[in-house]
Amino acid sequence: MIRIDREKCNLCRNCVDICHTACMSVCGDELTIDYPLCSTCCQCIAVCPRGALSWDGAEPRELKGIETATYQQLVGLLKARRTTRRFKDMAVEREKLEKLCRTVKLAPTNIYDLEVIVVGDKAVIDELGEMGRKGIRRMYWLFYRNPLGFAFLKRFGRFSRAVNDIDRRKVFNSIEKGSTNLHGAPVLIMLTGDPWIGFARISAHYALYNMILTAQALGLGSCISGNSTIFFGRNKRARELLGIPGDRSILAVLEVGYPAVRFRHSVEGNYPAVRWI
Repeated sequence: MIRIDREKCNLCRNCVDICHTACMSVCGDELTIDYPLCSTCCQCIAVCPRGALSWDGAEPRELKGIETATYQQLVGLLKARRTTRRFKDMAVEREKLEKLCRTVKLAPTNIYDLEVIVVGDKAVIDELGEMGRKGIRRMYWLFYRNPLGFAFLKRFGRFSRAVNDIDRRKVFNSIEKGSTNLHGAPVLIMLTGDPWIGFARISAHYALYNMILTAQALGLGSCISGNSTIFFGRNKRARELLGIPGDRSILAVLEVGYPAVRFRHSVEGNYPAVRWI
């Protein structure tokens, strides 16, 4: 909730002008907020010249003095980052994990009631990994091995381009290798929330990418575990292990650890088609 320090507020109207939901207004000699309309984007706090606004009591910080990356530094970080699918059997320091978690609050959409679950218990991760392995097998037998299921997906518009014989071989090879969806990561970071809250999933993935870039800067590897939201989300045992109540869902999962391989080259993707209008 946005708080107003009325002793500091001089009714400059900067907050009123920038508010995209028109929830702020000046009535007489007082600034008012229509809280049901507020999206907590915090733009008002960012533009207030007197620091009269705060969010849930957290005082705003002056941008002056905060170091920002140059364009070259940012591009360098992006080029160096690669998805890690092989991790060392090595614990990650609590201090580094706390730094990753702190970047969640910097997500553009103000995290929308997200909760972060950091899983470092090997027994729990191993059990979740076995669930993932079974999930991959189940998916293969249901949609790829089963001729009817495979034909259905190929004809269904949403999946037709993604489901093909090459894709089927990839899943089969993954099963043959005994792969799990967790790649032996020593730590899992899960973001949970109420999926019915607007922008909750988008907010979770914004937060996830903050952690991915931070992990890179800290010498850690990471991998988005896309299938985990499916394999664990409705699994009663997984939810019990993770202590997730019934009104919350797993919105995003990140595998974290020290890379077991050294990436020696930057490999850039194809430049996207750009249309200027």
